[in-house]
Amino acid sequence: FYQNMFINQQHYDKFQKHLPQRPFVEQLAELQYLGGAIQRQKSPHFPPCNKVLIGTKDKIIFSANQRRFWSEQNTPILEVTAGHFPFYQFDNWEQLLDTLREAQ
Repeated sequence: FYQNMFINQQHYDKFQKHLPQRPFVEQLAELQYLGGAIQRQKSPHFPPCNKVLIGTKDKIIFSANQRRFWSEQNTPILEVTAGHFPFYQFDNWEQLLDTLREAQ
């Protein structure tokens, strides 16, 4: 699973040095909770996003599916050449936020 989150070995190797410290069952419980919260949400504006970042090489949730969903929500999309975990494409959070701000 983790290997499929990345488009290159360098990013995968970096992630391997920072693996999640929580047990898998806790991560699964979090995803199940989020899934339930999304299904119970009544607001037509959920999830509340003003812009989304899509990795064009995502093997976990295919970019075409993400693009279709977010387009139906009328949410602006920024695409980057990345996998499911695009964060190593940026040197820090500020660079990521600047990229999102510039893509208006």
